[in-house]
Amino acid sequence: MESKCDTPYNFNSVHFVMSAPSISDLPGYGYAKVSKQEKATWDRSLEEYLQKRESLKGLVLLMDIRNPLKEGDRQMIDWSLAAGIPLQILLTKADKLPRGQRKKAVDETAAALREFGPGDMRLFAFSAVDQSIGMDAFKLNLTAWFDNTPAGEGNDGGEETEE
Repeated sequence: MESKCDTPYNFNSVHFVMSAPSISDLPGYGYAKVSKQEKATWDRSLEEYLQKRESLKGLVLLMDIRNPLKEGDRQMIDWSLAAGIPLQILLTKADKLPRGQRKKAVDETAAALREFGPGDMRLFAFSAVDQSIGMDAFKLNLTAWFDNTPAGEGNDGGEETEE
């Protein structure tokens, strides 16, 4: 199912971005302005999807490095861990912070993630603008999911992928 959406951050469907392998996008899931009833319906559907989708290789969660671990992010992490789904967490917009602040933000987020307990989670500082920040690690882990090979290690400082 593919659906176009005229309103940014309007989660009304799953967008399948690629085929063979398939990548699905949940556009605006955490930001859509909808009723509590509609949000609850989405939550049930999404939780069921994550728990029952046997072909699902992993979940990529995007969080702004300046404001990570919002309620929706925490819920997605809980669902991923409960379903045993590997999780890559990309702290986006990392290019907006100086290197020291970026490392501190990644370290603080990594410490906060430990409260969720054990699970297959990898954390990376990431920038779509400056592709030297996290892009190689993201590609390596994504490829590992699709090729069924061991994934690379998470980047707890956000620096090792920078040139």
